[in-house]
Amino acid sequence: MSPQLKATFATEMQQAKRYFRTGEIDSAFAHLERAHILGQRDVQRPMPIPADLRELLKTH
Repeated sequence: MSPQLKATFATEMQQAKRYFRTGEIDSAFAHLERAHILGQRDVQRPMPIPADLRELLKTH
């Protein structure tokens, strides 16, 4: 992953966590979707999902 793409991916993940923690689930999910699109080319195997984001995925 290029440095610029990696930084953008990290920003999207940070935003998803921030929105999740404030209860803004729809916004959190939108950022997770963006992160997924940005990172899907570079994932070689399933990546672990942080516990707080696992909770978000259970609600949608």
